[in-house]
Amino acid sequence: MEFTRDRFNGIIVNASSLPNDPQALQDAVDALVILIENERLALAWVTLPISNAQSIPIFTAAGFSFHSCLTDQLTLVRRPLDQVFVPFIPTHTVGAGAIVINEAGELLVVKERGTQGFKLPGGHVDNAERIQDSIEREVLEETGIESKF
Repeated sequence: MEFTRDRFNGIIVNASSLPNDPQALQDAVDALVILIENERLALAWVTLPISNAQSIPIFTAAGFSFHSCLTDQLTLVRRPLDQVFVPFIPTHTVGAGAIVINEAGELLVVKERGTQGFKLPGGHVDNAERIQDSIEREVLEETGIESKF
């Protein structure tokens, strides 16, 4: 099992170096835990692709816990000492609202079902989407009106 050391006295396991054989993986993880404890490492990280999901129980049995996930991968972390800081997982999404004013100086607002008031058109910014593109898309989706940022 290959890994790199980070600047925080931790290691990052290279998931592509993990053995395919379950027993060989178990032996490698056991050796990794001994290394972590002997060298008093702060954290150990491994990001498993979904194609390697069968490895999750071996890592969690060795004290790794879930940290974060995407649609195609899961990151696990092992913290041998309780006082060691583990960076937070992402806890928010990005949204954007649009102020759309026509030539007559009128402000575009929308009324959502089940609400009393009005709001500016807008919503969730998709992954890798530019904010200006999300605003134009949201205005079109919510009102049917094409706008320019």
